[in-house]
Amino acid sequence: MKLENIRAVLFDLDGTLVDTAPDLGHALNLQRTRHGLPPLADELIRPQASHGARGLLGLGFDLHLDDPHFASMREEFLQLYADNICRHSRPFPASSNCSMRWSSAASPGAWSPTSRRASPSR
Repeated sequence: MKLENIRAVLFDLDGTLVDTAPDLGHALNLQRTRHGLPPLADELIRPQASHGARGLLGLGFDLHLDDPHFASMREEFLQLYADNICRHSRPFPASSNCSMRWSSAASPGAWSPTSRRASPSR
């Protein structure tokens, strides 16, 4: 593959290169606290983190897509996640190795990590 023909590289950070389960769990537990419920253990949350808001709201509130409160609770959860993103998330150990290899193979300036916050995918 010729690297000079590559114009962009997109990385899926959330749960692929970066372990975001701790931030997702933090957002869920903040939401549970707002609704008068105790926090859940990380060990319960982590397996549901890859299922996104749907899985986490199912775990935390027994809410499902057909529940009339699901949409508003989902928006509340996503806002809490956005407001508290990157507090506990960390790169998976192999991800820094992957980015180092890419940055050394690419032309200067072709890959640049950013700390700018973006909206979580909905």
